[in-house]
Amino acid sequence: MKETLAKEKKILNSTFITIFSLIVLLSAILLLSLVENHYVNKLKLSNDIHYDVYDYFAFIKDAELGQRGYALTSDEAYLVDYYNALAKIEQKEQEIILAIQNNNARTLEFKEILALKELKMQELVHTVSLVKVGKIKEALDTIDNNLGLAYMTRLRSLVGDFRADEILITSQLRENYYLYKNIIYILFVVALIVTGYNYYNLRGQITPLISHLKYVNGNLQQTITEKEAEIQERARVEAENSKLLTHLNQKNQELNHFAYIASHDLQEPLRTIKNFIQLYEEEYGDNLNEEAKSYFDFIIKASNRMSTLIHGLLLYSKIGSSASFSKNDINQLLEEAKENLNSLLEERNVIIEVADLPTIDVYKIEMVQLFQNLIQNAIKFCPNKQPLIQIGYKELPNEYEFFVSDNGIGMDQKDIQKIFNMFARLHNEKEYAGQGIGLAFCKKIAELHGGKISVESQLNKGTTFYITISKNVEHV
Repeated sequence: MKETLAKEKKILNSTFITIFSLIVLLSAILLLSLVENHYVNKLKLSNDIHYDVYDYFAFIKDAELGQRGYALTSDEAYLVDYYNALAKIEQKEQEIILAIQNNNARTLEFKEILALKELKMQELVHTVSLVKVGKIKEALDTIDNNLGLAYMTRLRSLVGDFRADEILITSQLRENYYLYKNIIYILFVVALIVTGYNYYNLRGQITPLISHLKYVNGNLQQTITEKEAEIQERARVEAENSKLLTHLNQKNQELNHFAYIASHDLQEPLRTIKNFIQLYEEEYGDNLNEEAKSYFDFIIKASNRMSTLIHGLLLYSKIGSSASFSKNDINQLLEEAKENLNSLLEERNVIIEVADLPTIDVYKIEMVQLFQNLIQNAIKFCPNKQPLIQIGYKELPNEYEFFVSDNGIGMDQKDIQKIFNMFARLHNEKEYAGQGIGLAFCKKIAELHGGKISVESQLNKGTTFYITISKNVEHV
């Protein structure tokens, strides 16, 4: 009797330790998730601030370039870049203030930059105002007194210090992140070892009882064993799926972040190239022969094309991130697309025949873009006659199938599979303008809705695009 009680007490103790170890193990996993979420968000915010300040100073430089170009040439074309830069400065300024509003030290640092920026803006506005009223010499004297240069030099220094401080903050966050992560990993490993050791001992103590139960009820034990194996396999598969999903989400986030950074970093040198080419042509244009001028023209066009391609890639990467998934009247979305193309529709006297469309769950912004791209595409490839576009749908058991039909030039069957590829073009850019990304957007939007896009076409007879939207779309 005493021996049996001692065994039961030993089993209870081992069970208690095992359960406690499992609780510690699960707590370590929860802590790891919380630390990951906390520091990843903070690191992303710090990194965004770093690049936002970089862009902020770049826009100030753009404004200065516009001011100088206008003062030197009196060409109001430079005012377009100047006013665009002022608008971007204001927008980026608000984004930075919002991002650092909970950090008093960073807010004070940025206020110093804002104060100096205001002085620089006053100098820019004063110079532009002088040129507008014909006081060009006074404007140039204002530029030549080097006060603006002193403001920019000081701004560059302050922005550099601010970014350096943000890099230090990022580094400190990363150090803390890895410190806590390593501590949790150690806790996790220790709990795992204790759990495994006590599980091994507990199993050894229960084995004689299990053997007795097997003797009494073998069939039941076999069923339990099979179910355990099934549950373990299912858990393994679910764990693998979860791991793959986490990895995929991480890669998608990295890809989107890369597209965002690349677009900003690549657009800046392109803007610089175009600005300096234009300044060079203004100052030395009379000394250039026609061949040299054609070279400069080629550089400007190539820069503009690359800028458009980069912007297109960024927009492509953002499809599905608008968080606008809801029930929408497709008739209303189509009206929005037509409103966006109103000038083009009136210019070409386009006829659009639309059936009564349903109200379904979709991504609103993306669906407007899809219809807008297909209508614009239909008009572009109907160059020599009045465009006629027909839009309708039919309801299938598991999806809705929309169609957009035109009376354009059509295409050869061998080219149908190419048109949905990124930057794919069937015609020379001189014949039909565009970058070859509109239909790639449409394909991604259709796939975002659990559907697909296909096409039927005949040369010189027109084209019909079919887009399916699943009735069971899950919001991403």
